[in-house]
Amino acid sequence: MELKNYHKFTKKLCQNLKPENDIIALLALGSMAEKDHDPDLWSDHDFSIIVKKGSQEKYINNLFWIPDNEEVLFTYKESANSRKIIFENMHLIEYAVFELENLKNLKINSYRLLIDKFEITDYIEKIRNDTSESSNLLEDNKVLMGNLLTNIFIGIGRYKRGEKISAHYFIKEKALRQLLLLIEKNIESSELNNLDNLDPFRRFEYNYPELTLEINQIIAAELFSAAEKILGFLNDYLSKIINSSQRNTIDLLSDYIKSDIRSDKFGS
Repeated sequence: MELKNYHKFTKKLCQNLKPENDIIALLALGSMAEKDHDPDLWSDHDFSIIVKKGSQEKYINNLFWIPDNEEVLFTYKESANSRKIIFENMHLIEYAVFELENLKNLKINSYRLLIDKFEITDYIEKIRNDTSESSNLLEDNKVLMGNLLTNIFIGIGRYKRGEKISAHYFIKEKALRQLLLLIEKNIESSELNNLDNLDPFRRFEYNYPELTLEINQIIAAELFSAAEKILGFLNDYLSKIINSSQRNTIDLLSDYIKSDIRSDKFGS
């Protein structure tokens, strides 16, 4: 969606919601907040509505307040309090509806209050700070490294058992996620430094352009090669945080990847 149309949609959304007596606030999230990064052609509208008690289902089950609702192509309830909508112009919106007392369950990073009838800015800022403190980016290196190594171990075992889909999940999603978290925690970004503390995969290319090729090679590689590349990346870029026990485990995992599962060393 072009930026002028994006802003037009946002403005109409505010105009539709503000007169409603049961609306407390409209909270723009991610690109819609236009804080850390601006929306582009591929940005969706991601927001939360805070409503008075008893009004939640009104905004989940009815679309009267959605701009251009006559052009909805596809919609479904993702959960009891959230919905996704795709429009005929291929624009996506995703939103959740909260009563004020349940707002503590929300996790947010970049946000902007577009409607605030009850002056809840301080409360929202506390939620943002709590989200940041509990984010995986603040996990201890030992925990992240331990999860990465055990995910590779489990993934290789699943592959050798014949569970190839599960193996891909453990190595190319779970282990790779831990690797990205380790990178973002320990390697200084040379670029925009607008990382998403809820999703380490987001905007990685902009913050670590010099590492992007190697990460993409991991994703594109055959599974065993991907596992080896992850371990090699640890040795090449994160050796300063690897202790002796972890280093021995990395070496053993490298051997395990190349081994026959029936060998005496690794059991039958």
